[in-house]
Amino acid sequence: MTVLVDRLFSPHGARAYLRWLTSGAHAAAVASARPVTQPMENRAETPDEGIEMARSGVSAPVVGSLLESVESAGLTPPNRCRRGVCATCTTNLVRGTVRDLRTGHLIEGPAPVRLCVTEPCGPVVVDL
Repeated sequence: MTVLVDRLFSPHGARAYLRWLTSGAHAAAVASARPVTQPMENRAETPDEGIEMARSGVSAPVVGSLLESVESAGLTPPNRCRRGVCATCTTNLVRGTVRDLRTGHLIEGPAPVRLCVTEPCGPVVVDL
């Protein structure tokens, strides 16, 4: 839940977070919240699971969302909200399948994807 709260309120600041907590709205949100990403111990990992960046030639293990995984490899793709709203982090999925963390829908490449709200479902190649 901490990850979800951090992503929801980081651009809005501490006041918005405190208002939300004191209003009682957090109880309903916590009760109905879906996890943003699955814990690593619950993921079906395969030895070849990972993310390959086509333009830079860098590969990375899966850490969470595509954006988190790409950043862990040392790349800094453009991003802003980290919630899938601004579309700043949109790039092309060259090959593979990803899951939209907001809706649960699967997206197969080639297709445009938002790095911050998608996670790989096996090995993927992105245009970075």
